[in-house]
Amino acid sequence: MNYFCLLLTLFLAGYLCSRLTGYKLVKSLSLTIIIVILIAIPLHKEDRNELDYGWHVKYMEYIKMHQYSTGKTQKIALIDSGISDFQTKKNNNLNFTNLDNGYDKVGHGTMMYSLIKGYKNEILGIAPEVKLISLKVVDSEGSIKPSVMVDAIQESINLNCTIINLSLGSYKYNQDVSNMIDKATKQGITVVAASGDYSTHDMMFPANKQGVISVGSLSKGGSISSFTNSPSNTTLNVPGEQIKSVNQSGNIEYTSGTSQSTALLSGFIALLKDYAFQKGAELSNDRIIDLLSSNNQQYSTMFSKVVNTK
Repeated sequence: MNYFCLLLTLFLAGYLCSRLTGYKLVKSLSLTIIIVILIAIPLHKEDRNELDYGWHVKYMEYIKMHQYSTGKTQKIALIDSGISDFQTKKNNNLNFTNLDNGYDKVGHGTMMYSLIKGYKNEILGIAPEVKLISLKVVDSEGSIKPSVMVDAIQESINLNCTIINLSLGSYKYNQDVSNMIDKATKQGITVVAASGDYSTHDMMFPANKQGVISVGSLSKGGSISSFTNSPSNTTLNVPGEQIKSVNQSGNIEYTSGTSQSTALLSGFIALLKDYAFQKGAELSNDRIIDLLSSNNQQYSTMFSKVVNTK
């Protein structure tokens, strides 16, 4: 039901009220009008989320999930290419490249930020109230030095982040990066990484590392995206094709990749961890992996399982 139908209903009901003099009937009609208002407006909001914000919003049940949590008590470290000036807030944009002012030059980090936090009234963030810290590690050419990654993960630990989002990866293993991830997970930080977009059987590092939550992509309708690396071995595959986001120029784009899937799953995990905190429930990384691995694509039902966690 849209606002045109609502206005038409109100007009007709008002006309009938003006023509009828019986108090009981007029009172009944007034009650009907109130009920129409209460029902029509939420339906319009839900339709807007599903139709305007992208197919993944309905698929992942944002409306239901946000009744449980919006991620308020959690802090995500977005280790990426930085964010844009319109996303920058006090102390949320750190630069580890030492090459520029720290703003996003390639647009990747900007898109990931918008998927998690949202953008104006155009993009609905999966965890809109989560605290998000951008740690820029990608230079203008799109490369990352392992030593910079190590420093960024260490800073994520120092800042008491609860989740580290790595919408990036490499086919080269690095021991120093691996050791730092171990340090983070041992402190209860959840590390989420993209499996890769190269349609191979080999998952990228650090997604292939024990203890890291690996993420693949789904297309609209729930089938696995053809570009996803090793989809049968990921912790979970979530929407990653034609996902609505904003670029560094502030323009809306529809993009695809396991990077997008990783950002969405990091946001979802923030909701789970926040809900567990609210309920005083313990939610370890092992338990999160168990929950995600057994997910039947009904995301909102996982919150009740969090409460039952021992």
